[in-house]
Amino acid sequence: KENKFKSDTLAKYNIDPDEGIFVLNKEEILEDYIENCELLKPFYKNSDIKKYLSSNDTDKYILYFTDKNIINSENSDVIQKHLLKYKDVLDLRRETQKGIRKWFALQWSREQSIFEGPKIVVPQRAVSNRFAYNEGMWYASADVYFITSKAKDIDLKLLLGILNSKITYFWLYNMGKRKGNYLELYSSPLSEIPININLDHSISTKIINIVDKILSICKDGYNHGSIGKYQDRIDEELYKVYGFTKEEIEAINEVYPS
Repeated sequence: KENKFKSDTLAKYNIDPDEGIFVLNKEEILEDYIENCELLKPFYKNSDIKKYLSSNDTDKYILYFTDKNIINSENSDVIQKHLLKYKDVLDLRRETQKGIRKWFALQWSREQSIFEGPKIVVPQRAVSNRFAYNEGMWYASADVYFITSKAKDIDLKLLLGILNSKITYFWLYNMGKRKGNYLELYSSPLSEIPININLDHSISTKIINIVDKILSICKDGYNHGSIGKYQDRIDEELYKVYGFTKEEIEAINEVYPS
Protein backbone atom coordinates (compact mmCIF):
# COMPACT_ATOMS: atom_id res chain seq x y z
CA LYS A 1 0.00 0.00 0.00
CA GLU A 2 2.83 2.41 0.94
CA ASN A 3 4.35 2.69 -2.54
CA LYS A 4 0.93 3.48 -4.05
CA PHE A 5 0.61 6.72 -2.11
CA LYS A 6 2.16 9.95 -3.23
CA SER A 7 4.86 11.04 -0.81
CA ASP A 8 3.20 14.40 -0.18
CA THR A 9 -0.08 12.61 0.67
CA LEU A 10 1.68 10.43 3.24
CA ALA A 11 3.21 13.51 4.82
CA LYS A 12 0.10 15.71 4.64
CA TYR A 13 -2.22 13.21 6.33
CA ASN A 14 0.41 11.48 8.49
CA ILE A 15 -0.63 8.11 7.05
CA ASP A 16 0.69 4.89 8.53
CA PRO A 17 0.87 2.26 5.73
CA ASP A 18 -0.54 -0.36 8.14
CA GLU A 19 -3.63 1.59 9.15
CA GLY A 20 -7.05 0.57 7.91
CA ILE A 21 -8.99 2.21 5.12
CA PHE A 22 -12.33 0.41 5.27
CA VAL A 23 -11.62 -2.05 8.10
CA LEU A 24 -10.78 -0.15 11.27
CA ASN A 25 -10.11 -0.80 14.92
CA LYS A 26 -11.71 1.16 17.74
CA GLU A 27 -8.73 3.48 18.11
CA GLU A 28 -8.82 4.43 14.43
CA ILE A 29 -12.57 5.07 14.60
CA LEU A 30 -12.19 7.40 17.56
CA GLU A 31 -9.24 9.22 15.98
CA ASP A 32 -11.36 10.15 12.95
CA TYR A 33 -14.55 10.81 14.97
CA ILE A 34 -16.61 8.41 12.87
CA GLU A 35 -17.96 6.11 15.61
CA ASN A 36 -21.53 7.29 14.95
CA CYS A 37 -21.52 6.76 11.20
CA GLU A 38 -24.52 4.63 10.16
CA LEU A 39 -22.40 2.80 7.60
CA LEU A 40 -19.92 1.61 10.23
CA LYS A 41 -20.64 -2.09 10.84
CA PRO A 42 -19.15 -4.71 13.22
CA PHE A 43 -16.60 -6.84 11.37
CA TYR A 44 -15.68 -10.42 12.29
CA LYS A 45 -13.02 -12.99 11.41
CA ASN A 46 -13.48 -16.61 10.36
CA SER A 47 -11.92 -17.60 13.69
CA ASP A 48 -15.00 -16.05 15.37
CA ILE A 49 -17.04 -19.02 14.14
CA LYS A 50 -17.49 -22.11 16.28
CA LYS A 51 -19.87 -25.00 15.80
CA TYR A 52 -23.33 -23.38 16.16
CA LEU A 53 -21.93 -20.24 17.81
CA SER A 54 -20.59 -17.07 16.18
CA SER A 55 -18.94 -14.49 18.40
CA ASN A 56 -20.72 -11.20 19.02
CA ASP A 57 -17.61 -9.44 20.35
CA THR A 58 -15.25 -7.67 17.99
CA ASP A 59 -12.78 -4.82 18.01
CA LYS A 60 -12.95 -4.41 14.23
CA TYR A 61 -15.44 -2.44 12.14
CA ILE A 62 -15.99 -1.94 8.43
CA LEU A 63 -17.11 1.21 6.65
CA TYR A 64 -19.61 -0.39 4.30
CA PHE A 65 -19.75 2.23 1.54
CA THR A 66 -21.24 0.93 -1.70
CA ASP A 67 -22.52 2.51 -4.89
CA LYS A 68 -26.05 1.80 -3.62
CA ASN A 69 -25.65 3.54 -0.25
CA ILE A 70 -27.49 6.82 0.10
CA ILE A 71 -24.80 9.37 0.84
CA ASN A 72 -26.36 11.74 3.34
CA SER A 73 -24.62 14.72 4.91
CA GLU A 74 -23.25 12.67 7.81
CA ASN A 75 -21.74 10.03 5.54
CA SER A 76 -20.34 12.73 3.27
CA ASP A 77 -18.52 14.06 6.33
CA VAL A 78 -16.98 10.62 6.89
CA ILE A 79 -15.73 10.62 3.30
CA GLN A 80 -14.14 13.99 3.89
CA LYS A 81 -12.70 13.19 7.33
CA HIS A 82 -11.49 9.66 6.76
CA LEU A 83 -11.61 8.32 3.20
CA LEU A 84 -10.42 11.40 1.33
CA LYS A 85 -6.85 11.00 2.56
CA TYR A 86 -6.73 7.59 0.87
CA LYS A 87 -8.16 8.78 -2.45
CA ASP A 88 -4.79 8.47 -4.22
CA VAL A 89 -4.64 4.71 -3.71
CA LEU A 90 -8.40 4.14 -4.04
CA ASP A 91 -8.37 5.85 -7.43
CA LEU A 92 -5.86 3.25 -8.67
CA ARG A 93 -8.29 0.36 -8.34
CA ARG A 94 -9.22 -1.17 -11.69
CA GLU A 95 -12.97 -0.86 -11.14
CA THR A 96 -12.62 2.81 -10.17
CA GLN A 97 -10.53 3.61 -13.22
CA LYS A 98 -13.12 1.93 -15.44
CA GLY A 99 -15.91 3.92 -13.82
CA ILE A 100 -17.55 0.78 -12.39
CA ARG A 101 -17.01 1.82 -8.75
CA LYS A 102 -16.96 5.22 -7.12
CA TRP A 103 -13.59 5.96 -5.55
CA PHE A 104 -14.96 5.76 -1.98
CA ALA A 105 -16.93 2.50 -2.45
CA LEU A 106 -15.88 -1.00 -1.43
CA GLN A 107 -14.42 -2.90 -4.36
CA TRP A 108 -16.55 -6.03 -4.01
CA SER A 109 -19.60 -5.42 -1.86
CA ARG A 110 -22.52 -7.79 -1.33
CA GLU A 111 -26.19 -7.22 -0.61
CA GLN A 112 -26.31 -5.97 2.97
CA SER A 113 -29.36 -8.05 3.90
CA ILE A 114 -27.05 -11.10 3.76
CA PHE A 115 -25.08 -9.72 6.71
CA GLU A 116 -28.00 -8.41 8.74
CA GLY A 117 -30.71 -11.11 8.64
CA PRO A 118 -30.97 -14.77 9.71
CA LYS A 119 -28.03 -16.69 8.29
CA ILE A 120 -25.60 -19.55 8.66
CA VAL A 121 -21.91 -18.64 8.56
CA VAL A 122 -19.01 -20.97 7.87
CA PRO A 123 -15.24 -20.38 7.67
CA GLN A 124 -13.56 -21.04 4.36
CA ARG A 125 -11.31 -23.64 5.96
CA ALA A 126 -11.73 -25.66 9.18
CA VAL A 127 -10.75 -28.95 10.80
CA SER A 128 -14.40 -29.94 11.07
CA ASN A 129 -17.75 -28.85 9.65
CA ARG A 130 -18.18 -25.67 11.67
CA PHE A 131 -21.44 -23.92 10.87
CA ALA A 132 -22.92 -21.19 13.10
CA TYR A 133 -26.24 -19.37 13.15
CA ASN A 134 -27.01 -15.75 13.92
CA GLU A 135 -29.70 -13.21 13.16
CA GLY A 136 -27.84 -10.00 13.98
CA MET A 137 -25.55 -7.59 12.18
CA TRP A 138 -22.53 -9.75 11.33
CA TYR A 139 -20.15 -8.60 8.59
CA ALA A 140 -17.07 -10.54 7.49
CA SER A 141 -14.64 -10.76 4.61
CA ALA A 142 -14.40 -13.21 1.72
CA ASP A 143 -12.96 -15.99 3.92
CA VAL A 144 -16.43 -16.49 5.43
CA TYR A 145 -19.38 -17.93 3.51
CA PHE A 146 -22.94 -16.86 4.27
CA ILE A 147 -25.91 -19.17 3.76
CA THR A 148 -29.34 -17.56 3.65
CA SER A 149 -32.76 -18.96 2.83
CA LYS A 150 -34.05 -18.19 -0.66
CA ALA A 151 -37.32 -20.03 -0.05
CA LYS A 152 -39.78 -19.65 2.81
CA ASP A 153 -40.07 -23.41 3.33
CA ILE A 154 -36.36 -23.81 4.15
CA ASP A 155 -35.74 -23.68 7.89
CA LEU A 156 -32.18 -22.53 8.54
CA LYS A 157 -32.09 -24.22 11.94
CA LEU A 158 -32.97 -27.57 10.41
CA LEU A 159 -30.28 -26.98 7.80
CA LEU A 160 -27.83 -25.99 10.56
CA GLY A 161 -28.34 -29.26 12.40
CA ILE A 162 -27.76 -31.26 9.21
CA LEU A 163 -24.68 -29.25 8.18
CA ASN A 164 -23.08 -29.77 11.60
CA SER A 165 -23.77 -33.50 11.57
CA LYS A 166 -21.22 -36.29 11.33
CA ILE A 167 -22.86 -37.38 8.08
CA THR A 168 -22.08 -34.02 6.47
CA TYR A 169 -18.52 -34.16 7.78
CA PHE A 170 -18.10 -37.63 6.29
CA TRP A 171 -19.31 -36.39 2.90
CA LEU A 172 -17.06 -33.33 2.98
CA TYR A 173 -14.09 -35.45 4.08
CA ASN A 174 -14.51 -37.94 1.26
CA MET A 175 -16.24 -36.02 -1.53
CA GLY A 176 -15.23 -32.42 -0.82
CA LYS A 177 -11.87 -30.69 -0.85
CA ARG A 178 -9.20 -31.05 1.81
CA LYS A 179 -5.85 -29.45 2.53
CA GLY A 180 -4.05 -31.63 5.02
CA ASN A 181 -6.42 -32.13 7.94
CA TYR A 182 -8.51 -29.12 6.96
CA LEU A 183 -11.77 -29.13 5.05
CA GLU A 184 -11.89 -26.46 2.36
CA LEU A 185 -15.40 -25.08 2.68
CA TYR A 186 -15.68 -23.03 -0.51
CA SER A 187 -18.88 -22.52 -2.52
CA SER A 188 -17.92 -25.79 -4.15
CA PRO A 189 -18.27 -28.26 -2.41
CA LEU A 190 -20.76 -26.48 -0.09
CA SER A 191 -23.27 -26.11 -2.90
CA GLU A 192 -22.88 -29.80 -3.79
CA ILE A 193 -23.67 -31.33 -0.38
CA PRO A 194 -26.62 -33.72 -0.91
CA ILE A 195 -29.05 -32.48 1.73
CA ASN A 196 -32.57 -33.77 2.27
CA ILE A 197 -34.60 -31.04 4.00
CA ASN A 198 -37.94 -32.64 3.11
CA LEU A 199 -37.89 -34.80 6.22
CA ASP A 200 -40.88 -36.18 8.05
CA HIS A 201 -42.46 -33.34 10.00
CA SER A 202 -41.92 -35.01 13.36
CA ILE A 203 -38.23 -35.56 12.64
CA SER A 204 -37.74 -31.99 11.34
CA THR A 205 -39.44 -30.61 14.44
CA LYS A 206 -37.30 -32.77 16.70
CA ILE A 207 -34.06 -31.61 15.05
CA ILE A 208 -35.11 -27.94 15.12
CA ASN A 209 -35.97 -28.22 18.83
CA ILE A 210 -32.56 -29.75 19.54
CA VAL A 211 -30.85 -26.98 17.57
CA ASP A 212 -32.79 -24.38 19.57
CA LYS A 213 -31.55 -26.04 22.75
CA ILE A 214 -27.96 -25.93 21.49
CA LEU A 215 -28.27 -22.25 20.58
CA SER A 216 -29.67 -21.56 24.04
CA ILE A 217 -26.69 -23.33 25.60
CA CYS A 218 -24.33 -21.24 23.46
CA LYS A 219 -25.82 -18.02 24.86
CA ASP A 220 -24.97 -19.16 28.40
CA GLY A 221 -21.40 -20.05 27.48
CA TYR A 222 -19.84 -22.42 24.98
CA ASN A 223 -19.75 -25.96 26.33
CA HIS A 224 -18.31 -28.55 23.94
CA GLY A 225 -19.55 -31.49 26.00
CA SER A 226 -23.17 -30.38 26.18
CA ILE A 227 -23.26 -29.38 22.52
CA GLY A 228 -21.69 -32.69 21.53
CA LYS A 229 -24.36 -34.67 23.39
CA TYR A 230 -27.18 -32.80 21.64
CA GLN A 231 -25.41 -33.16 18.29
CA ASP A 232 -25.30 -36.93 18.89
CA ARG A 233 -29.08 -36.87 19.15
CA ILE A 234 -29.34 -35.09 15.79
CA ASP A 235 -26.94 -37.60 14.26
CA GLU A 236 -29.04 -40.50 15.56
CA GLU A 237 -32.14 -39.06 13.91
CA LEU A 238 -30.30 -38.62 10.61
CA TYR A 239 -28.89 -42.14 10.73
CA LYS A 240 -32.50 -43.39 10.87
CA VAL A 241 -33.56 -41.13 7.99
CA TYR A 242 -30.82 -42.46 5.74
CA GLY A 243 -31.08 -46.03 7.00
CA PHE A 244 -27.40 -46.41 7.85
CA THR A 245 -26.22 -49.74 9.17
CA LYS A 246 -24.14 -50.18 12.32
CA GLU A 247 -21.04 -50.74 10.19
CA GLU A 248 -21.67 -47.56 8.18
CA ILE A 249 -22.14 -45.53 11.36
CA GLU A 250 -18.86 -46.92 12.71
CA ALA A 251 -17.13 -45.85 9.47
CA ILE A 252 -18.49 -42.33 9.90
CA ASN A 253 -17.37 -42.15 13.53
CA GLU A 254 -13.91 -43.46 12.62
CA VAL A 255 -13.01 -40.44 10.46
CA TYR A 256 -14.79 -37.78 12.55
CA PRO A 257 -12.25 -35.59 14.41
CA SER A 258 -12.38 -35.84 18.18
